[in-house]
Amino acid sequence: MKKVRSPKDIKVISGRSARNTAPFVGRLGKEKGIEEFCKAITETNEKAIVVGTGKLKKKLEEKYKNISFVGWKKSFEVYKYLEKAKALIFPSLWYETAGLTVLEAQILNVPCIVNSNTAATEFINENVTGKKYQTYNELVNIIKEFDSLKFNFEKNNINKFNYKEYLSKLLKCYERIMN
Repeated sequence: MKKVRSPKDIKVISGRSARNTAPFVGRLGKEKGIEEFCKAITETNEKAIVVGTGKLKKKLEEKYKNISFVGWKKSFEVYKYLEKAKALIFPSLWYETAGLTVLEAQILNVPCIVNSNTAATEFINENVTGKKYQTYNELVNIIKEFDSLKFNFEKNNINKFNYKEYLSKLLKCYERIMN
């Protein structure tokens, strides 16, 4: 079986100098790891933005005054937050099937810190597009070291998500089926 990744039509951004936040993007539910995210951000004194809404929003806003909670946003608005990100943190505690936000961040050359419990780890090329972690302490250590870590997106084929590449791969799949 051959994977054909769905395309994303957004502008690829280069340069990291103005990137200074660590966003969480998603529903604010316990299983999404939002509490661990907030705790780790607070422990490491990082600047963070939470994009999303859910049952825990009010509780988390009251407890973590150091984090900006901006609520639910449309896709084009989420990209604006990702453009300012030094890294996307994807702390889900349960098995996520993909983690589309991870792909969207990578298209923007934003490294991702991903919990190893999710299928989003398939999109992580260690030290090229991000880092994987298994424990809360590993997450904290990655965040603490983040400014000194180097990622090499040039080694990652970001163009694998564009429409031209998508259509080319899709046509090849159809050709194999027809032959």
